[in-house]
Amino acid sequence: MPLMPYLVVDVDNWRALPRVCEFFPQFSETPYVHTSKGMHFYFRLDADEGFWRRLPNVIMKDGHELFSLRGSFWHTYVIGPHSRREDGFIYRAPSNLPPPAVVTAEQMEAFLAYYNPPISSQAYERAARLATPHARRFARALDIARYVAAAIDNETSQLARTPEGARNNTLYLASLRLFSFVKGGYADEFEVRQSLIQAARHSGLTNVEIERTMNSAYRVSDARFAQLKIERADQKKEGGYGRGSRR
Repeated sequence: MPLMPYLVVDVDNWRALPRVCEFFPQFSETPYVHTSKGMHFYFRLDADEGFWRRLPNVIMKDGHELFSLRGSFWHTYVIGPHSRREDGFIYRAPSNLPPPAVVTAEQMEAFLAYYNPPISSQAYERAARLATPHARRFARALDIARYVAAAIDNETSQLARTPEGARNNTLYLASLRLFSFVKGGYADEFEVRQSLIQAARHSGLTNVEIERTMNSAYRVSDARFAQLKIERADQKKEGGYGRGSRR
């Protein structure tokens, strides 16, 4: 398998996303994984080997915003979607990750030049214009994804440490909470189930107990979501009639 040059941009502050999006508008199309502080975005860099050899591994700080840059022609600095963390759980990433987006050498040079002194007054003025509507929408979507990932980590970590006598109830409540994300379209059902199963097994529950409890929680979550849709439809209908009938 041939070596492939990768570039990883490690964003440690969510407020930094609008800035980075201007230099790399491909952010919304490239794979990423969640880290403890932010996210790692993976790119392919369209540049020759000489450019890669000159590309530094640097940490750039601009105010309270911190970026780490890692690049190498001969090896990759990539945390795979299934890499294990110190606590035994795995890094989470969306299913069916797309191929890394391609960035140009010119984009990289502009990015490095901007975050290396001296920074001109024109550069600061441009920074004030970076929070474009697209960047804000993308940052919002990532913020939701980060919240969901943190919720999954929290629920499964607590479940894995639950003592005997409270395991089934803890699994049931965790399943209810996490399946609500699935029903809302914010999480993948398979990934949620696998995370719950892994944590439940670690706590000492059997496969039969796990499946029974999770399926029970899923049915309740499904019924709740269906009822919520009915209630929202009724409210919308009543609101429409109310506006038309009131005098």
